Formats: sequence, structure tokens, C-alpha cells
Amino acid sequence: MKRKMIAALLGTAMVLSIVGCHKPETLYQIDPNSAYAQGGSEPIENPGDYVPESLTEGLEENKVEGLAPSVEEANQLSQAAFNLMSEVDPNGDGNLCISPYSIDSAVGMAELGADGDTLSQMEECVNGGVSSQRMNEIMKYLWTETIESSCDWNVSNSLWIKDDGEVTFNNNYLMDVKGYYSAPVYARPFDETTIDEVNSWVNVSTNNMIPKMIDEIPEDARAFLINAIAFES
Repeated sequence: MKRKMIAALLGTAMVLSIVGCHKPETLYQIDPNSAYAQGGSEPIENPGDYVPESLTEGLEENKVEGLAPSVEEANQLSQAAFNLMSEVDPNGDGNLCISPYSIDSAVGMAELGADGDTLSQMEECVNGGVSSQRMNEIMKYLWTETIESSCDWNVSNSLWIKDDGEVTFNNNYLMDVKGYYSAPVYARPFDETTIDEVNSWVNVSTNNMIPKMIDEIPEDARAFLINAIAFES
């Protein structure tokens, strides 16, 4: 069950970790004339034109506080990361690099809207037993420490949901996603225009290092949970 759960979570989340130098002007609106919308390998023409208005645009975020993990929680999260690596590469013979922080950020946004057995399984498999509430506080703490550090790097999150006319969002969920993860939430048709929009967001969030992330959207896809990390090394 745990192996299937982890596979399902990885299938739902698009996780992205990039090395570069990037510090966007805003997480919610993109100026097509800014330095972050220019250049790069095969750059998208006027990428700002493709980024739609998010559901969190103009919505006040919930005021949440980031709290550092205890020693026990840090050990739980570390063990969960090692467990994940062993699930992804059980034989240990692959050339593989994963970002536990990226996965925790992406899945954390999903946990904010989960409950019951689904939430319990996510807490066990991804969080290593750390509660969703504490996980969100820890991720907020790490994000704040990153932004306020002297290092020139950026962490961006976004959530894309297929707008099939049947999905509705609780405003409190949107405010939590914005409060804990500073993430815009987009409800899009998951057609050709959405491919351009996702690629545009990734292109700008990675300082033009990845101008194209996806070529198509699977027919059964319902959501993209995206985390992008760009830093100078």
C-alpha cells in the first residue's frame, strides 16, 4: 500500500529543481518586459502573455507562522526522504537526484485540502509521521529562512487544477495555500493554451533555464503541483 501511495503522489506532483540565479519580481504577475521574461534557450515569445490570472489574485492570505522542526521531526522527515529514494530507485543502481524539499512543498499544498484516510496516508508516507499542520508550519519556516538568507535564490510554488466545471475551491484553502506556500492557484481547461501557460510559468520561475517543461497534458491529468527552486552555486 505504501509503495502504491508514493507512486500515486509522484504521479500527481510535477516537481522541479533547477540550479541558476533567479529572483522574480512577484509570484503572481509577470512583466513580459522584465529581465526574467527575456533570453534563455529557445525563449517563449512574450511569456507574460501566457500567464493567466490566478484564483488567489487579490485574495488576502491567511496569516500563518513558520515554526522550526524539532529534532525528532527533523529525523522523521530525513528518514521519509531516504525511504522515498529507496522506493524510486529500489536497487540503488540509478543515476538519480530528487529534491525532498520540492516534493514536500508540492504534496504539502495537496495536504491542505485532504482529510480522513487520504491525509493520514500522506502524513505517514511523505511526512514520515509528522502531522500535516506541523509540516505546513515547517515548510513555511524553511521558505522564510530561504527568502531572508543572504543567498541569491528563489523558491516558487504553483497549483494548476483542471477546470471541468465540477471543481470548486474553498476560499480558506486558497488563503492557506497562499499563506503557507505563496502559491498562485490556477483553474485551467488543460488544453493547448494551458501547456503554454505552464511552460511560461516554469520558464520565468527558473530564470529561463527551462523554456519548455511539458509538450502535452495526459487526458486523465487533474492537477499539477509545481515547485521550482533556482539558486546560484
